[in-house]
Amino acid sequence: MIYGLFDSRSSVLSLAQAGHPSPILMRKECTRPQLLGGGGMPIGVFPDIHIDCIDVPVSQGDRLLLYSDGVTECMNDRNEEFGESRLLDHLEGRNSQPLNELLAGLLDEIKAWRGSQETVDDLSLMAVEIT
Repeated sequence: MIYGLFDSRSSVLSLAQAGHPSPILMRKECTRPQLLGGGGMPIGVFPDIHIDCIDVPVSQGDRLLLYSDGVTECMNDRNEEFGESRLLDHLEGRNSQPLNELLAGLLDEIKAWRGSQETVDDLSLMAVEIT
């Protein structure tokens, strides 16, 4: 699970993670996207877990990408995972691409990576841009 709040007055994005893959921040002025947070323990598995919470200052034009673990754990014909580094490599330098094209291109890249392998998990993507 991931939960987020955006304070438009202070331009701070607050995120709480509980076993969710690390969101990706794509800063308008930076070509390399960055992973946020550490994921934390999933909710409901253990009592009294610590929830990872982070505050991230953001600017107009910055983007946040959320994705399910089915994206990074997607396997190809050689039994290799798509992985976080491949995800970050694909996003690098695409800061100004329209969000619908960014997500469609990423989904095409994942499908090409997968090849003839069936998906065993969902491939969920969501992107938000600070305007």
